[in-house]
Amino acid sequence: MKSNRIEIDIIGKCPASLRILILIGTLFAAPSLRAQASEGMTKSGSIMAGFSLPLGEFALSSVSDLRSTSAGFADYGFSVDGQFHMRFGLAGLGWAFAASAIFNSYDTKGFNSGLRNTFPMDTSQITDIEADLLWLNIPVMTGPRYEVPLFRKSFVYGQAMAGPSLRRAPDVSVHGIYYDGSTWVRQFKYGATPTLAMAIETGFVLNRFTVGTRFSFLGGSKVKAKIPVFSQGEWSEENQSRDFPVKICQIMIGAAF
Repeated sequence: MKSNRIEIDIIGKCPASLRILILIGTLFAAPSLRAQASEGMTKSGSIMAGFSLPLGEFALSSVSDLRSTSAGFADYGFSVDGQFHMRFGLAGLGWAFAASAIFNSYDTKGFNSGLRNTFPMDTSQITDIEADLLWLNIPVMTGPRYEVPLFRKSFVYGQAMAGPSLRRAPDVSVHGIYYDGSTWVRQFKYGATPTLAMAIETGFVLNRFTVGTRFSFLGGSKVKAKIPVFSQGEWSEENQSRDFPVKICQIMIGAAF
């Protein structure tokens, strides 16, 4: 504190012309200082692909009532992921941007069991159950990243991210046959829904090779649905709002650049 006061006193006692020169020099030096600071920031990225493992209710496939369950009937799948990283040069601290497309197959056998539990009917009436597409989640997230070097061109990292996500559940078609031999089709239709995604990821990079594991919660917002209802031997349709809390573990490998 004493040395600072001495410096201020010295500057204050300088002639006005000299003080103006000091101010001008400071203004011209500032861009150079900022450029030197920016040189400490490095940029990198990665492209990865791997397995998508459903967790919790998202993977649940044994239910007693389809009209009230949050089961996702999701099975194993795959994902592709692209990332961009900025490292600020401050002991490994940085920032990450990530965009993924995550696909999970649909357990039609589990859905079939739940359908029979929900609507009592002659089992011979149902001939087939089809899902039109895979489960699809597209999160776009960003957040802080921390890297710890191990040896030359190798480090471990961790990052926590959040951002918007788009989710689409498969539409499910139930095919059946009446006693007179005529056929029928009923569909469970679900709308695409934007939601909030959060994730924690850890992994390591060795030269150009990278491995990562990410645990994601991709939202639990309500999905608009049209649900067929079977009652007294007849089918009808009603509008509902369904909750599909999506939790996923991704195990990924790829290339860093």
